[in-house]
Parts: sequence; structure tokens; C-alpha cells
Amino acid sequence: MKVLLVSNGYPSAEYPFGSIYVKNHYERLKREKVIDIVDKHVIYRKDTSLIGTIIKYCRCYVLFTKKLFNKYDVLHLHFMSPLYLLLIIYKVFHPNCKLIVTFHGSDINELHNKYLIWLYSKWLSKNDVAITVGHILKIRAEKLLGITIDHVLSAGYNDEYIFNINTPYSERDIDYLFVGSFTLVKGLDLIIEAIQEIKCRDLNFTFIGTGPQKEQLIKLTSNYNVRILDGMPQSELNHYYNKSKFLIMSSENEGFGLSLTEAMACRAVGIVRDIPQLKIQIKDNVNGYVFSGIQELVEVITKSSNLSEAEWSRLSRNGSNSSQEHSLTNVINEMTAIYNACYQNIISNQL
Repeated sequence: MKVLLVSNGYPSAEYPFGSIYVKNHYERLKREKVIDIVDKHVIYRKDTSLIGTIIKYCRCYVLFTKKLFNKYDVLHLHFMSPLYLLLIIYKVFHPNCKLIVTFHGSDINELHNKYLIWLYSKWLSKNDVAITVGHILKIRAEKLLGITIDHVLSAGYNDEYIFNINTPYSERDIDYLFVGSFTLVKGLDLIIEAIQEIKCRDLNFTFIGTGPQKEQLIKLTSNYNVRILDGMPQSELNHYYNKSKFLIMSSENEGFGLSLTEAMACRAVGIVRDIPQLKIQIKDNVNGYVFSGIQELVEVITKSSNLSEAEWSRLSRNGSNSSQEHSLTNVINEMTAIYNACYQNIISNQL
């Protein structure tokens, strides 16, 4: 069986976090050799102007012509984008191949243009398997695009690099951690405002990532115990997860909270915004805390900072247990089963 992974996002030096799940999937499938051949056709993440973006896509289309001479059984697009047209073009030349698309979040949550919605709906009539990384995303995708989602399968945290090293509560010297893009959609404005309102200046906050709101975070460092770190390899990120007591995820919308699950796997306790997908991952006062606005976030931070070690351990243990099903090992096993089902369908049709 031969599989081609396609994506308009892939980690680069500029954005080491960008679409890391695609890199994880590609490298794990390639290394484990459960599939005969795994190739990729991707656009590496970097900031470009509108003209630069158009050039990136045009180059991606031109380079894809080489792939038309290779015979793949499955083409799998991560993140719905105009690159889906490449899959349709490929199927014209290789009609027996199977097309798979995985929706990751913003590709559906931020899709509002009625012309694009209509176009994607038409294109997806050629699709064979549709996957979303979260249950709430499944509902929105089906309603928005008029399609059936066949599987809900998270992106998976890379359990080769992200794992619990049993750091005791007393040795976790990062009180609150944020990992992700420094952008408005990630709700950084809420965390920034909460830090300014909290009376206790002894609490420390660590932000790991890149993005346009970095300057706002830098301004906090002169008056508050705030540290800012650029994006880093997952092997290094594991150290910070295991040194943190809590991870805050304040996103306005999420297809699936991957950094949240990574942190929970390392026994950090999640504090998340009251949005549907994150409430599936975090049950308030069971394996973390849920807040809906700035005042509730301030209250949760104040409350959590005064937890006993026993109470933190209860939440931490529950969170760790609930994260296990989302390990990359489990996700790749399920994804491989989907590929195999597609391949067997091809064989059956040829008999």
C-alpha cells in the first residue's frame, strides 16, 4: 500500500509548532513501516504577504505534477484547503485511489465564505473518508458542508517525546503554562488581563510560542513574574510540561486541544475556556477547571494556586488517565486501520 500525505501546513524553522501533527504522523508512519510507501506533499509554515501566499500555492500545484506519475492507493489531506483540488486532479488520472480528508479546527471553524463553502461541498462529493479531530468539529463540519464524518480521531500527542517523568508537585516550579500561537483566537488577551488583576504577584506564568501578541506579553515582564520562550522541539517542551502545575488554554475555538492533552499526559492540570470541545476534554473539578470569562479565570487561578497537594494530585491523575487514548501510538494504529480498509476496498473492486 502506498500513501501520500498532503497539507498546506508543515513545521519550519519559523514555526516549529505549525502543523506539528502532520510531521508526527508522517515520521511515525515512515519509521514503523506498517505501510509500504509513505510520501508527503506539503507547504512549510511561514509568514508571507498575499502575493507570497499565492506564489506558495502555485508552486505547490506545479510541483505536484511530478506526483501524478506515482501510483498511490490513498491520498490523505490534513486540513481542508484549496489543496484538496490536487486530490481530485490525481483521482482523474488514478480513479481507483481513495481520498481522505482530516479537518483539524480552524479550517472549519473559520470557514464563513459562502462561495468557498459551496466549492468545498462540491469537491467533497469525491471524497471517500472524512475525519475530524473532535466531536464538536464533526457536528459543525456535517452541518456546514453537508457531508458525513466517518471518524473522530484526534491528532494525537507524540508519546515518544511527550511523557510523564513523575515530577512531584513540590518540584514543579512553573505555576501556569501556556503553549501555542500568540494570537487573538488563542484568547491571550484574557490571560494577560487576568495576570494584571490577580493580587498575588508571587505566581509565575510561562508562555511558549510565537505570534503577533508577543509584544503585549513582553510588556508584562516588567511588573509581573512572566517568562516568554520561543517555540522549541517537543523533546524540550516535555521538560516544561513536567515542570508545570497547570496549563491554561483560553482559545475562542479549538478543533482539539492538543497542547492541553500533551500537558495532561505529563500530569499538569488543565484550565480551559468554556467552549464545547475543551469541555469534552476537561470536566470541571474532575480533571481540571473550566472558566467562561475574565472574572472566572481570575477566580480559578486564585483557587488553583491554593490547592492542597492531595487535591492537585487527584485532578492531575484523572487528567493523565483521560489523555492516554490520544497518544500518537493509538492514533496511528487507528489511522493505519483506516488506510487498510481503503486498500482492501480497492482490491475488492478490482476482483
